[in-house]
Amino acid sequence: MQPRIVTILKAVAAVIVLFGCLVAVLSLAWSYARPEPPRIAPPIHRPVRPMQQRPQATRSVPPPTPTPIRAPAAQPMAPPMPPAPVYQPPPYQSPDRPPDDAPKDVYVEGYYRKDGTYVQPYWRRSPSH
Repeated sequence: MQPRIVTILKAVAAVIVLFGCLVAVLSLAWSYARPEPPRIAPPIHRPVRPMQQRPQATRSVPPPTPTPIRAPAAQPMAPPMPPAPVYQPPPYQSPDRPPDDAPKDVYVEGYYRKDGTYVQPYWRRSPSH
C-alpha cells in the first residue's frame, strides 16, 4: 500500500476509537446525572364499605302510559334466488398424454434391458386397439 493511504486509514481508526470513548463517557455521565425515580409504596387494600341506599323519592305525577308498538305491515317476499352455478373445471389433460377421444395409447416407462442398455420412455398402442 502507499504510505498516504496507510496514514489515512490510521487516522480514520483513531477517530473511530475516540468516538467510541466519547460515547462511553457521555453515557456514563448521563446515567449519573439522571435522578433516581421516587419509590412508591404499594397500595394498601382496605375493605370497601357497602353504599347506603337513599330513600326513594315519591312522585306526585303518574308515569306516562306506554304507547303500543305496532309491527310493520307484511311485505310480499321476493322469490328465492336460484343457486349460483358451480364452476366445473375441465378434466385435466397432461401435455404428454393424448386427449380422451384419441385412440387409446399406453405410456411405457423407461427401463433397462438385460444387456444394460437404457430404453427411453415412449407411447405405444394398447393391445386392444
